[in-house]
Order: sequence, then structure tokens, then C-alpha cells
Amino acid sequence: MKFRGEPNLLVRITKPKRGEVKHFTFDENGVYETEHPFTIQRLKASFEAIGEESNVIDEEIEVKTEDVQEEVIQAKQKHCRKCEFACDTKGELLNHYRSEHKKEGA
Repeated sequence: MKFRGEPNLLVRITKPKRGEVKHFTFDENGVYETEHPFTIQRLKASFEAIGEESNVIDEEIEVKTEDVQEEVIQAKQKHCRKCEFACDTKGELLNHYRSEHKKEGA
């Protein structure tokens, strides 16, 4: 995707929580081109997007964001080692062990 800005303008983008910093400059014509979804999302807030693909990129970013959020939720779930039980907190998992699996060991 292409963006329009001042010619030779230096731009700094920082990713929150990671602390990664990216620098780039617009060319002599005031154009910068990238395919990186995070960079596109950040640049849309401050610079004009050039071309028809800007709407398509918005839809792709929304879909990817939803997929990532779902993966994070699944990764945070706690799973029982003895059965198929899954929950969100360690306390719920401990309660499950005490109520369901303590009977097996006794």
C-alpha cells in the first residue's frame, strides 16, 4: 500500500509493549510503500493512503486481528492433564482437580 506525505519526511513508528522502533522516509515525490499490516494500520491514522487497495487492506487487518485475538484466548486457557476439561483461570482448574480427580486417587 502506498502513502502520501512530505518529500523526504522521516517517520518513526514504535510498537507498543515490544519497544521495537522502525524508521523510514518518504521518497522525493512524497510516497512511501509498504505491505506490513501493522505499519499500514499506524500510517492510516496520520497519512493519506494512495490507491484502490486501501479498503481491501482494512478488511484483511480486521480479519487477522480477530483471528489473533481468538488464538490468544485459546492459548490462555488452562487444560486438565487427566481429561478434556478446560477453563480460564488456575483457580477453576484446581477446583476441578479437587472435585473430579481426587476421588480417583483415594
